[in-house]
Amino acid sequence: MEKQRMRTVFGKKTLYAGVASAMFAGGATAGVVTSDGADIVIKTQSGFEAATTDGQFKFKVDGRLQLDFDSFDGIYNDGDTNADAWDTEIRRARVGFSGTAYQDWHYNVVVNLVGSGAAAGDLLDHAYIEYTGFDFADISIGRFKPPIGLEVLTSSKWITTIERSSMFEMTSADGIAKRIGIGINGNLADQFTWAYSAFDSQFDEPDNTPTGASTEGSILEHTARLTWSPIHESDQVVHLGVAHAWRDLEGNAVTNLVDTEFGIHLAKDDFRTDGDAVFDDTTTIFEAAYLIGPFSLQGEFMDREVDVRNVAGTVRSDLQIDGYYLQGAWTVTGESRSYKWKDGKFDKIKPKGEHGAIELVAKFEDYMVDFDIPAAANDEVDIKILTLGVNWYVNQAVKMSLNYVDAEADGMSTLPAAAGTAYSVGGMTDISGTEEDGKAVTARIQYVF
Repeated sequence: MEKQRMRTVFGKKTLYAGVASAMFAGGATAGVVTSDGADIVIKTQSGFEAATTDGQFKFKVDGRLQLDFDSFDGIYNDGDTNADAWDTEIRRARVGFSGTAYQDWHYNVVVNLVGSGAAAGDLLDHAYIEYTGFDFADISIGRFKPPIGLEVLTSSKWITTIERSSMFEMTSADGIAKRIGIGINGNLADQFTWAYSAFDSQFDEPDNTPTGASTEGSILEHTARLTWSPIHESDQVVHLGVAHAWRDLEGNAVTNLVDTEFGIHLAKDDFRTDGDAVFDDTTTIFEAAYLIGPFSLQGEFMDREVDVRNVAGTVRSDLQIDGYYLQGAWTVTGESRSYKWKDGKFDKIKPKGEHGAIELVAKFEDYMVDFDIPAAANDEVDIKILTLGVNWYVNQAVKMSLNYVDAEADGMSTLPAAAGTAYSVGGMTDISGTEEDGKAVTARIQYVF
């Protein structure tokens, strides 16, 4: 009886070995590897992956390490001083385990070793099970990212600027935060994708007492997204999309209703808004992108409306945020950004030359935050952020990035409060400083395996 043969692939070289044969090196036996089913392919170019050739089973280990350096002044600095400051951090250090069993059952577990996620106690970044056996849709259960926003769904490894746009720190879905829920998604006609998810937002529910005391409970948050990509070739992409998130917070007091660091993660000061009693909270995002060869242009527009009141529910201070970002990028060395149309998102740039790929990027952001505070002389903050950057994809594992960021927040220092203190008018609370502009330089080195 002929014994099973195992095929092993290392990079571009393929080795065929019969299990009945013995390999000798310097007189020592190398051993025997057997397979009880289909041939197994092992890939080591990006992490470690072992998969059967019939697609029934797969196991993969991968990860990322991102080291950041930030230098900043003005609005980014603590204590409302214009002095320069700098800091360093391990932004992300993650290891992921994913796999497939019986072709249609998949799992994905990503662990935060150190960095922002681990510091916040979120040791599990992703952890979900997915079933893909239906023709019309895939179903996911566990902890994963809400389907809202083109830049949010693009991995932090392959976004064009070091940090995502501040827009996503101001959405009702808190777009880059993963939560436990159930999701369903699919695609149609080789052009359309759709997704819907329901998440446990894990807020407190009020017990209807006048003082606003609360008991533990949960709030259900819904997120839906639709994209259309009539063209998705390797060197040309047209992408349009719309996403919507909505939740009823049932009068909860919510901290960090808005919390933005103006594009610098290590900033010592930020713009934060709390709400005494929050009810309906909705966000709509429109997406658009076009890629032709080494050039890409993308932008997203956000509209958020929040029904906020004081604890007694008698004074309203509705929060409304409108804004957008517009980003252009050019890969000087000629490569195109990868695009996964079935997920409606961009992916990595694969360098072609021995010296890697060079990408230049410019991004402009503009947001108007309107607190609608009764009788306030000023209740608006106009945020503008300009980012200029360069990315060097040394190879498919190493990426280096450098960004210059210039931010303004007109009106922040004249909100109805003493400088640098908290105020509460009509249920809205803001923590901010007196500075209204600042500049920063941030750098990152990334290793992906």
